[in-house]
Amino acid sequence: MVVQAMTNLFSNFFDIDSNKAIHAFRLAAAAWIAFAIAVLFEIPNPYWASMPIWVVAQSSRGLLFERGFYRILGTVVGALIGFGITHFFHSPYIEIILLGFIVAACSGGAHMLRGVQSYGVTLTGITAAIIVLPSVLVPEVSGELAISRVQCTLIGVIVVTLVTAFFTPESPRKEFYRRARDLTADTIVYLTSLLKNESVTDPEIQEAQLLQRLGDIDANAAMVSAGSVEGYQRVQAVNALISAALAVMATGKSIQNYSGNGLVEELTKLSDWLRSEDDDKKHPTINWDSSNLNAHITRRLKFSIDQLIDAAIMLLSSPTSADAKSFGKKFQYLAPHRDLPLAIRASVVAGMATTLTGIIGLLSGWKYGELAAMGVCIFSVVLGTIAQPRLIAPFMLMGALSGALFATLYRIFLQPELSTTMAVIVSVFPFFLLGGFARTNKKTAAAAIDYNMVFLLAGQAGMTASTNVPDILSGASAIVIAVIPVTLSHIFLPRPYIKLAESAKTSIKKDLRELTLKSTTSVEWHGRAGRHILRHLLHLSYGGVLSQGTPRGLLETLNLGYAFTELHTLTNKNNLSELMVVLRRLIEDPVSAMDIAQLASFRGQDPRLDGIIQETLVALDGYKLLFSRE
Repeated sequence: MVVQAMTNLFSNFFDIDSNKAIHAFRLAAAAWIAFAIAVLFEIPNPYWASMPIWVVAQSSRGLLFERGFYRILGTVVGALIGFGITHFFHSPYIEIILLGFIVAACSGGAHMLRGVQSYGVTLTGITAAIIVLPSVLVPEVSGELAISRVQCTLIGVIVVTLVTAFFTPESPRKEFYRRARDLTADTIVYLTSLLKNESVTDPEIQEAQLLQRLGDIDANAAMVSAGSVEGYQRVQAVNALISAALAVMATGKSIQNYSGNGLVEELTKLSDWLRSEDDDKKHPTINWDSSNLNAHITRRLKFSIDQLIDAAIMLLSSPTSADAKSFGKKFQYLAPHRDLPLAIRASVVAGMATTLTGIIGLLSGWKYGELAAMGVCIFSVVLGTIAQPRLIAPFMLMGALSGALFATLYRIFLQPELSTTMAVIVSVFPFFLLGGFARTNKKTAAAAIDYNMVFLLAGQAGMTASTNVPDILSGASAIVIAVIPVTLSHIFLPRPYIKLAESAKTSIKKDLRELTLKSTTSVEWHGRAGRHILRHLLHLSYGGVLSQGTPRGLLETLNLGYAFTELHTLTNKNNLSELMVVLRRLIEDPVSAMDIAQLASFRGQDPRLDGIIQETLVALDGYKLLFSRE
């Protein structure tokens, strides 16, 4: 009865429905139970046990399980690293500098991984800081804090799993896979529109929309698969499907004026099959003899469509057959997601922030310097490892300030009045309930995480009460001192998404230049270039540029690479080195009329060479749209 009344009160205040209200109450209960366990077992710093609740709880069960696993793994590894630094090195300055390197490595490593794995790396760096900074700045409590941190993490993860897992829905993987197949069906429609040289919609608009949707599928595949062995096995098929769709679209860009091509009807049947809800329905067989395309284009298109069909079948096949080994080398994959420029940037910022604030805290001798340094480290790492920190930073600031305010009120007016263990346990529940409802409300969800974390960190629930108001205010101000400069720096000095997008584009140019110097397979080229294209689009999306349209010429870069790999396979290599010199110059200056004329002059020596040169000239028309304005 009391629970229902409280639920109704908070749900009306936050304007959320009954299901979200129940979920909010469940989150608050999980945080409260974890705290109570830590208090009853007399674990030092028991408030740490509630912290995992607010970040481990997720929208899908698999994501919850995997995030909890990496929370524990990151905490254990970070603790071992932290203990190693404090045990083997006894100079506070060396310890802080080593911690800076660890935090930098973990912050950068988070951008070299995709999905929940990056969360484990992030937690490793944060946990190492939580152990090393107290050891340097407050050595009398460092060992106690480190051990209790690990214990509390285990309690929090176990409690949130037991309390919320049963009520958390499974990941909507089947719907995601169906969306991926529908998207590939749309790439086939795009191809047929190019073959017919006609389209209801502008092909360039179709291309832009398809590329953005492919990027979205790629970015979400790992998260949808989290916590499921079968899901991760099927990520291979999603990856192959995206790769094949890119190849199909790129090949379509090489097709010029093939009106009435005999493939159109069969490709239309293929797109219908991809949209079919009948998973056992046999895919249509394509008669490639009906194509009036040249042999090279036909070979590329056949390979890409065969890849697409096989990946689509594997995506919805029985779980026992959807394993990584079954793919072997027959699939053309995209290169793994690695964002080195962003990783370097995040490493430098987080590492320097941790090192500088740690040294300042050491030199200042301030009692709460450790708390401020820890706050700078945590806020820097978190904002440095998320995709769009400029959007999150204002919510982080608002949540942290709210948490510090409520923590101060709790410590001044409530904590000194708590005389029993049960009173301590009960005292935090209203604050947890407030955090739970804030977490489930769409408008306050982003800020609620930091409210809950800072309230726990600054509120010192379960610790000895203090009646020294200036001391309490100093503790809260340490958090404020940490969060304000970090969040404002991300708000007013946003991440340079356009430069990051340009770095991905530059990588394409670099790879093309290397292709003129040494041979590689078209599969290897496609894997690297396809990943660069998706990374380029991802950063443009974060920068808000894609609302103005997708840059033209991206698919043509794939076609240039295909042509260059074909040149290396020619048996008659007369004048090939001279041709490659011309191509290198065109990579740097695609609008050079002299080099374009010289490239055309190589025709007439060999029919196959003529086809490759023609394909190169067609691709250059698009490539120059992408690079000529540099």
